[in-house]
Amino acid sequence: MSLSDREKFIMHMVTVMTLSAMGDPIDIQLVQREMRKNRIRKLTDDEINSIWDDLKEEVLNGKAVYEEMMNKFNENSDVYKRFSGI
Repeated sequence: MSLSDREKFIMHMVTVMTLSAMGDPIDIQLVQREMRKNRIRKLTDDEINSIWDDLKEEVLNGKAVYEEMMNKFNENSDVYKRFSGI
């Protein structure tokens, strides 16, 4: 089974958001335009804008959950040890 255009868009935008958050100088709007032209031709501009707005909202709403979760982790946590290589 292959990815739908919607799933492709989400995958590429999450990748771009991650790279951008890590400090890579990425023009997200340029990537959106290129994805629209080359990879997700079936999505309308309205669908793309709606998905993008939903992604941004989910990131903002999820931020508090991630912060709370990370605060629970400490150096003695099994999860912390797994991700830090300890």
